[in-house]
Amino acid sequence: MDKVIEKICEQPDITLRELIDEFNLPISQSALCRRLRKHGLTFKKKTLYSNKQKTSKVVEARTTYRKTQQELNISTTYWFDESSANCGMTRLYGRAFSHERV
Repeated sequence: MDKVIEKICEQPDITLRELIDEFNLPISQSALCRRLRKHGLTFKKKTLYSNKQKTSKVVEARTTYRKTQQELNISTTYWFDESSANCGMTRLYGRAFSHERV
């Protein structure tokens, strides 16, 4: 069970089915869920943003950035999105100890 808990700490959004398959566990998903809860790992919704976004320093930096954006000449500005991020594929739930965020 220690290896399973280590894996969850590394990848908190791993599913029960993935854990059972990876470690070849001879138990059902519901039994694994109960055992994880006994070890203090709960299933909770992930926060997709950091709490640091609300600090005064970050809020001030964002305000300054927005003001400088208003001064840009849009006709000569080019935007390239190279992040290739797709939030639609992000898992929204994960497991963590009851006093920790996912």
